Amino acid sequence: STLYFQCFFTLELVDMKMRRLPMSYFKLSIIQSAIIISSTVLLVIILKWGAVGKLLAVLIEALILFFAIFMRNIDLIRIKVTFKEIRDSLVFCFPLIIAAMLSFFTKGYDSVLLERLGNNVEFANYTIGLQFSGYLGMVTTALQNTFQSDIYEAIHQNNRKKTLKIFALLLVSTLLIVALFCLMAPYVVKILTYNRYAEATPYAILTSVSLIFSVSYYFLSTVFIARGRTKATLFNKIIVAAFTFVCYPLIIREFEYVGGACAISLAFFAGILGYLLLMKVNYAEDSKHR
Repeated sequence: STLYFQCFFTLELVDMKMRRLPMSYFKLSIIQSAIIISSTVLLVIILKWGAVGKLLAVLIEALILFFAIFMRNIDLIRIKVTFKEIRDSLVFCFPLIIAAMLSFFTKGYDSVLLERLGNNVEFANYTIGLQFSGYLGMVTTALQNTFQSDIYEAIHQNNRKKTLKIFALLLVSTLLIVALFCLMAPYVVKILTYNRYAEATPYAILTSVSLIFSVSYYFLSTVFIARGRTKATLFNKIIVAAFTFVCYPLIIREFEYVGGACAISLAFFAGILGYLLLMKVNYAEDSKHR
């Protein structure tokens, strides 16, 4: 049900991108993360509502932002589109829709395999550690999305220097955020779980390292989308999905929960290599047509 209430939030973010309002985009993304985190802490940790509390926290966030943005833009909600615009949008977006579905293999397949190991205590520690890195991921994602319009502009202008500067800024910022979290993780996990799940700390640290690889992966993905190569994006997503489908069971069978935490970084690294290979192929093809 949250998908229905997130429509105006998504449109608001897109509008901010188009109007080149990076700080407004960043602030709204942080507000979303703050609402989810505070609602989760209240319902799951303080009130101890468990899984129901976690799901309810996401719904509360969606409802708050839905009504806030709806009331703010109530006079502007008019949609006028032609059939050609709808068709062109579907042709462009369809590969991205399929690619989004394949994200399960990098954002859930590990948990499916680890749950089958049957160690409920360790699986709980892993899940909690993954949740903490997920909160950290909200911050890095907000940072990436803030500069997304600048990336599109730099790609459109074929400004490689500006593109590399943005990438360096995102990568260094993510490195600093992850490094700070790794140093503070033992204290953060203990405080927010009332010292009940301190064993989740190693998993929180290992999965947070994957953010360093994911920022590079999603940056390259944005570059390909900006160039209109959505089919290449889908192709690379299929490669990553195939890698995780084959390698995750082998890694988890050998190294169990630690292997699962490290495998997330390996999946994003495989995606980075895939994009770099596609860039080389596309460059060679472009050179032939010159």
